[in-house]
Amino acid sequence: MIWRSLRVKLVLVYTLLILFAVEMIGAYFVRALTNSLIHNQSVAAKSQAQLMATLVGPQIDHPTKQLSSSVTSVLQSVPQFLDGTVYLLNRDGYVMYTTAGGALVGQKRTDSEATQVLIHHQEAVDVRFDPTANEHVLVVAVPISQGGNFDGVLEYVTSIQTTYDTIRQVTSIFYTVSGLVLALTIVLGIVLSRALTRPVIEVTKQARVMAAGDFSKRVTPSSNDEFGDLVVAINHLADELDEALAMNRREQERLHAIITSMGDGVIVLDSDCRVLFMNHAARRMMGIHRDGEWDKVDVFDLDEMVEQAVTGDCMRIRVVGEAVYHIILTSVQRRGQTDGFVAVVRDVTEQEQLNQARREFVSNVSHELRTP
Repeated sequence: MIWRSLRVKLVLVYTLLILFAVEMIGAYFVRALTNSLIHNQSVAAKSQAQLMATLVGPQIDHPTKQLSSSVTSVLQSVPQFLDGTVYLLNRDGYVMYTTAGGALVGQKRTDSEATQVLIHHQEAVDVRFDPTANEHVLVVAVPISQGGNFDGVLEYVTSIQTTYDTIRQVTSIFYTVSGLVLALTIVLGIVLSRALTRPVIEVTKQARVMAAGDFSKRVTPSSNDEFGDLVVAINHLADELDEALAMNRREQERLHAIITSMGDGVIVLDSDCRVLFMNHAARRMMGIHRDGEWDKVDVFDLDEMVEQAVTGDCMRIRVVGEAVYHIILTSVQRRGQTDGFVAVVRDVTEQEQLNQARREFVSNVSHELRTP
């Protein structure tokens, strides 16, 4: 499966880490930029509102008509206020003057910023979205005081949608560049993963070649890091295995030569009592000249000796025609289980004949001594 590949995992982890870092940096950058721009605009708007409150404070006790002309003259002297909307409220929250139109004069202003100033007599600043104009606005409300007495509220509302548009453009540029950087990161990650996993792939190929029995090939170390040490260790393992197998082959050849040249017959059986090997002596005893004649060993009745041979050596004397054979059957254990059997067959016909002749001689001598 593709997800099991080390290269895919490296690229995926590398990309996710970069993506997480870019998202975190982007979120922090956009938030910091937004707060900085809005803070600067808030400070400027608050200064303008306080200046306006200071200028119109002495005029707040005049009649409405004179108040409107006075405030208008102040606004014309401070052009910055013409970019927004100004509300002049009395101490009860009713609009005394506004640049939004005379229809609002005399109505009670109930927005949260003006209410906060009316209650706490402290300035209030907030940013909100105006659904009517479909834009973000900055609202600054400051108290108007004369001689330590609270006389009313000056509320200044100005649009900051251009700031949000600028932030949106900066954010779009940032994430566009981040996408390009992420694509470049993926490409670099693929190149890096290939460079990192190349030694592992070479070692894997070497291990498969070794598993097939070929220990002649070696991997060339491409670096001096941990992967290079792994390659050196694999090459050393191949050398050791090659030498060990060569020694094993030599021992097997030596053992085969010894068994083949033995005077006693050696028969190797598997766990099902099928003949796997038979030396020349055993073939000569049985008169076997081809491998297909191995069923002649049934005359030894080795099947009957198997059950006893599982727990220990089993010895029997078998008479085949005029020949007498001494058989020792031993089990071969591997990992606690019987993996096969080895039978050693010795031709004791001549020995038995000598013993029989000796017994007959002793019997004849004894008979002659008793009845001369």
